[in-house]
Amino acid sequence: MDEVQDLIASEYLDFFESCLQRGMQRGNWTFFGDFSRQAIYINMEKEQFLDMLEARTSFVQFKLLTNCRNTDYICSEIKTITGFLDKITYRSEVSGPPVEYIPYTTFEDEKNKLIEILKRLNNDHVELGRITILSPRKRENSVVSALEGLHISDYQIPSVEALTFSTIQGFKGLENSVIILTDIKSYQDFRLMYVGFSRAKSGLYILESGNAEKEYVKLYFQRSKSDG
Repeated sequence: MDEVQDLIASEYLDFFESCLQRGMQRGNWTFFGDFSRQAIYINMEKEQFLDMLEARTSFVQFKLLTNCRNTDYICSEIKTITGFLDKITYRSEVSGPPVEYIPYTTFEDEKNKLIEILKRLNNDHVELGRITILSPRKRENSVVSALEGLHISDYQIPSVEALTFSTIQGFKGLENSVIILTDIKSYQDFRLMYVGFSRAKSGLYILESGNAEKEYVKLYFQRSKSDG
């Protein structure tokens, strides 16, 4: 069971208990979760969840410390924005270009710059199914709603061979080769930003407001001081 940090209510554990042959006490099960970086739905500390499990069964903990999804460039930017990779080693399974930050001034400006990114990817022969646009906002409130003449499907599983859109929250646990983050007005929600940034396997583009651009500069210098 992946994304278990979002399924830590006692009711869910009761459900798992009923599904497992021999129950949680004697059955075979494995939970994967990231309580420090991806717990964006339920506000509970890891220790509280472990206490809930210990009341039901015995188990062994194991930490996964290698990032096999993202390129070095993406991992570096995740560290700058969130600081979450300080104690994690990683290796690159895929190559990719540097992360691109594209500042915008107005809604119309953001729309035009998003179109420019899509045109560049098309010129580079990137298949549409390998591109997903993410936003912290719902589709109707996102810059994506203003795009005309482009077919953008809502992301679904199994994936479709088309350009897709999803909220960052709805894309947690998923991935695509190229991710375009839109409507980024602030980097203060570190957990949400971690989810958004880490969905990209290769290419990552961020459309950021002027306020977000200033926040990035401060975060970059903070990281430079800590690394120095």
